Amino acid sequence: LTTDNHKLNAPRSALMPIVIVPGTGGSQLEARLDKPSSPHWWCARQADWFRLWLDTKELLLDALTQCWADNIRLMWNETTGAMQNAPGVETRTPDFGGVSAFSELDPSLPLHASSYFRDLIAALEARGYVAGSSLLGAPYDFRYAPSSKVGRRFTADLRALLERAREASGRPALLLAHSYGCLLSLHFLQGQSAAWKAKHVAGFVSAGGPYGGSAHELVVLASGSNEGVATVHPLTIRHEQRSYESNHLML
Repeated sequence: LTTDNHKLNAPRSALMPIVIVPGTGGSQLEARLDKPSSPHWWCARQADWFRLWLDTKELLLDALTQCWADNIRLMWNETTGAMQNAPGVETRTPDFGGVSAFSELDPSLPLHASSYFRDLIAALEARGYVAGSSLLGAPYDFRYAPSSKVGRRFTADLRALLERAREASGRPALLLAHSYGCLLSLHFLQGQSAAWKAKHVAGFVSAGGPYGGSAHELVVLASGSNEGVATVHPLTIRHEQRSYESNHLML
């Protein structure tokens, strides 16, 4: 709900900025490898930056999925007392502030088969919104909880993005979130002062936020879930899915 009279069909010079926070699994992730070991001889140990999520080719054969799962899993660091990437794996989220990281998750697929926010982005652009300017995105590493180091960095980046939107447009932005992004956004908003929110946030649209938890997470943690991808065996990815802080948070 918005807190003022800004309209999506307002004159193009007076569009209210929109900041989109996607859901779990809804942001592309990139990785770089320099691993001391791998689960199998066919799994690469060194690689320059590549798209870790989503690359559907890695999910077509179980042998490849095992390599992928070892790259994307988290592990507990007893020294720091926190979850982190597997040894030798470095990750990043591309295009923070833009929308390409969640428009479609695997752009290599034909017919935009992995589209996520693509249609909504196109509809808003038809109204005069400009990606990276009046239409902004806050992709994130969906494996982590907001209390983690990665989550705290995202919170700081989201705050800076909303401040940037306000400074550029002269008006507060609409925060639009989906699924797990709703939980992250709510956590973020609860940590800001009323004065700061009144200045920078025109409203919060929550689409499908699992505020009461998600029963599907019981399946994910108990036996693994291939999310309907027939070529992926749930047990192959169960350990990887169990390692995500976010899957436990959404119980």
